[in-house]
Amino acid sequence: DTISVLDVSGAEPVLVVERDAVVRWPQHIHVREDDILVAGWDSSQIVRLPLVDGVAGEAEELLVVDSPGWILPTHPALG
Repeated sequence: DTISVLDVSGAEPVLVVERDAVVRWPQHIHVREDDILVAGWDSSQIVRLPLVDGVAGEAEELLVVDSPGWILPTHPALG
């Protein structure tokens, strides 16, 4: 139930940061220019993790919906 950011620029991947996604059983992760959206199937939440210089910040709840499996990133509620 975490989101990890890896640096893959070298020969071996290096863990940059691992954040609590605040959701249980992430089903769909959508990376946008300034954030990452995560749908949590078992927690009925969609959260946003802001990206700063490619590193995920702390998760913020955006929506409570029943068992989200996929995110439609153009939905008005997702900003």
